[in-house]
Amino acid sequence: MERILQSVPPAHQAEVRNLIRMLEYVPAGIVVCGMEAQILFLSPRILDALGYEGPDELLGRPIEALFAETGIPGDMKAIREATFAGGWAGEMLCARREGSPIPVHLETSLARALSGEPIGVVAVARDISDEQAFQERMLQEARFGTLGLIAHNVAHEVRNHLSAIKMSLYMLQDDGGETRDDDVHFAIAREEMQGIELYLESLEGNVDPPRPSFGPVPLVEAIEAGLEDARPVLIQKSISLLRQYPPAPPILHLDRNQIARAVTQVIQNASEALEMGGEIHIVVKPQSEPGARWWLIEIRDNGKGVSPENRARVFDPFFTTSRHQLGLGLSNVDRILKAHGGTATLACPSAGGVVVSLKLPDPERTG
Repeated sequence: MERILQSVPPAHQAEVRNLIRMLEYVPAGIVVCGMEAQILFLSPRILDALGYEGPDELLGRPIEALFAETGIPGDMKAIREATFAGGWAGEMLCARREGSPIPVHLETSLARALSGEPIGVVAVARDISDEQAFQERMLQEARFGTLGLIAHNVAHEVRNHLSAIKMSLYMLQDDGGETRDDDVHFAIAREEMQGIELYLESLEGNVDPPRPSFGPVPLVEAIEAGLEDARPVLIQKSISLLRQYPPAPPILHLDRNQIARAVTQVIQNASEALEMGGEIHIVVKPQSEPGARWWLIEIRDNGKGVSPENRARVFDPFFTTSRHQLGLGLSNVDRILKAHGGTATLACPSAGGVVVSLKLPDPERTG
């Protein structure tokens, strides 16, 4: 150590020597460098972590000798300036003796003499390889968990539709000839196929959302297209559908298919929450604000509503209260409305049920 201390100005050698002696007993990975960034001391813990039997191979060498080739975040000049300004902290890759990298969290600070003059730099290193491995494992499990949920949900949803299709085809085959029920079975099979298509579109919409193809579209036409796609679930649960449209329905600048899909998804969500014989009421009405005019599509049901703790999360991707659902439906609705410059909101009136409001701008009366 005496030979190494010769690089320290004589006036500060005693203080640096005392500093090093004190740090020898601290159970942490510590490096002490001189003002020219030469290594003066390495604690036993950091030597063990890096695979060195003793400090002689590193003492007197520049601090860069500890780092892997790509392990220094930014240049050493910036780290040095931050250290002199009060300290630096960050993650980097140190290099073990045999060359393999080891991730560490490093904090640097100045060591000062009693006079206040800087006499060296103290760096405290902490091995974070276990933490990174844990974080990576958690991310991996989250990915697999999400994939497992998707796989389970897709299998459940598609299997239900296919079962209905198979039963309809079986009934057609078992008839042994044309009967008046053939049209019914064909209609069921067609509607179930539409259900599969809609479900896969919803899943695809979150993975690779399509850009809206805007054009002048009668708003009621888009709504009715969405209601037609939702007809199978309405029939299945004998749900009544009430409409209240304005005398002169508007023509808006929107993507007809995407708005129809949003309406279908809200109707399906409402239907799944309703008991047999429930009721859904659709109201289209204008809403004026200073300098803007909007059109609201209010979709109301007379179900049990949504609990207060869940209302703020219903539009979050993958949020669902059903183990058979993926939780992408309303997040798709939210995405579609935002792409149109509008909003989707959910409320639970005191009288009961749920109201989902789809708010679309009227460009002709906005400005």
